[in-house]
Amino acid sequence: MSTVHREARVHVARTRKRHVLDWREAPPVQARRRSDPLCATLQQSAEEQLNTCRDTNSECISLVVEDPAARSRLHEFISGFGFAVSGSPTVAEASREWVRRAPAVCVVDLDQSALDPGALIREVSGNLTCPVITMSSRADLSDRVLFLELGADDYLIKPVEPRELVAKIRCMIRRSKREQTFSHMKHSHVQFGQWTLNVSSLELDSESGRAETLTAAEADLLLMLLRSPNRLLTREQIQSDQIFADDLALERSIDVRISRIRKKIECDARAPRFIKTVYGGGYMFTGEVTWK
Repeated sequence: MSTVHREARVHVARTRKRHVLDWREAPPVQARRRSDPLCATLQQSAEEQLNTCRDTNSECISLVVEDPAARSRLHEFISGFGFAVSGSPTVAEASREWVRRAPAVCVVDLDQSALDPGALIREVSGNLTCPVITMSSRADLSDRVLFLELGADDYLIKPVEPRELVAKIRCMIRRSKREQTFSHMKHSHVQFGQWTLNVSSLELDSESGRAETLTAAEADLLLMLLRSPNRLLTREQIQSDQIFADDLALERSIDVRISRIRKKIECDARAPRFIKTVYGGGYMFTGEVTWK
């Protein structure tokens, strides 16, 4: 078998594994042929792009990943979802970018050669106020608990599924926006029908003693409806809200969340009393709303 054919087969095999990111299997960037000037130019350009957030209109995600090949693949995948991404091998280099533009979420690979994972988390948390998602090959429960207690907001075990990582990033951004919104609200509870919603804990309590807990995504959508009672909200209006900008790109996402909310607050989700569907229009919350 010729050298060209062997290289082609290796490339195909590696491509099939790209949907799961396992840093340990990543081929080193240094393995590329340095004799090719075009390859060298593209590599230099890629490294420059990794170290800056190019799109100032989107949320910035900071990557602190030592392995250059893993950092490059993460950068490519996450930026494909409309995020601006900056990447650095160390916290020291990343902190210079943080001064220029604070990230919305920081993703940290804890399998670094120079620092203890605990020290790395403390260093990142000490420089940022945004959520921190950590990744490591350590799967022991004691390690996961320790990293979360040291300041990580979430923990993923490698190999990491990229779609799950993006979902975690969106969740963290949504949670941060919700907390910012609630911090400016004067009211801690909202009452409608027999229900009272605690906007901080996202717990629903009914006069009959029934209790439900909303997810952050469900609470965001319900609160948007409660802020505009007896008024039609179109799909476009819901999708244009800054809290939902990244998360409700697909129309069906709205329908799914409405369905889940109805199952929790309605006596009969098929004949809703509170959240009405206006066919061809959108949704309307009907009833009296009292903020406390």
